[in-house]
Amino acid sequence: MDNTIFHAQGGGQPKDEGTMHSEDAEFEVEDITINGDHVSHVGKFKNLDNTFKVDQEVEQKIDGQFRKKCARIHSAGHLIDMAMEKTGYGHLEPGKGFHFPKGSYVEYIGVVDNEKREKLVEDLNTELKTIIDEVKEEDAMVAKVYSYEEAKETLGSVPPFFKEGSKVRIVKLCKDDKGCPCGGTHVKHIKDIKNIQVSKIQKKKKNTRICYDVLDE
Repeated sequence: MDNTIFHAQGGGQPKDEGTMHSEDAEFEVEDITINGDHVSHVGKFKNLDNTFKVDQEVEQKIDGQFRKKCARIHSAGHLIDMAMEKTGYGHLEPGKGFHFPKGSYVEYIGVVDNEKREKLVEDLNTELKTIIDEVKEEDAMVAKVYSYEEAKETLGSVPPFFKEGSKVRIVKLCKDDKGCPCGGTHVKHIKDIKNIQVSKIQKKKKNTRICYDVLDE
C-alpha cells in the first residue's frame, strides 16, 4: 500500500489489529512493516479466489478498542516518567518500555535499592493518581514534529538513534511534561488513561523495571 492507518509495532507498542476490504475481497492484517515509500501488510485473504488488484482502492479498518487500550497503556508509561521525577528519581534515565496489554513495564537505567522499592511503589501510585486527578480539562496531549535542531533545543538532547538532520516527533502529555521523542499512539488527554497501578519494582541487571497495569476504574 502507498499509505496506511495501521500502526506498525515499534517503540515497545504492539501493532494495530484489523482488516482491509474491497468490494469482493477481505484481507486479515497480521503484520505491518514500513518499507521506504510503501507499507507492507502481511496476512491472509478470506477467500483466495477474491484478492486485491493493482491500483485498486481498499478500505482499512482497525480494531478501535484495541488501539485505544494500547494508547492508554503507552501514555501511562510516559506518565510514570513524570511520577518518577516527582518522587525524587528523575535522575534515572528512561530506557526501554513494553506497552502491551499484558506484562506492561518501563525500565530505567540505574538501580533503586531493594529496601526503597516498596515505598517507591506507594509513592508512584499516589503521584500518578494526583497527576490524573489534578490535570485540567484544557491541558490536552500535544504531539508535534520538530526539526533535529528544534528537538535538541526543546529537549536538551536528542537520542542517538535519531540521525542529525532528521525529523523528531515529540509527545507532551500535559504542560508539566518535559516531552519525549515518540512515534506511538497516545490518549488525547491524561484523564483518558483513567487509572494506573504500579504493581512491583524489579532489578534487571543494572536497570530498574517498573511493572504497571492500566485499569478501567
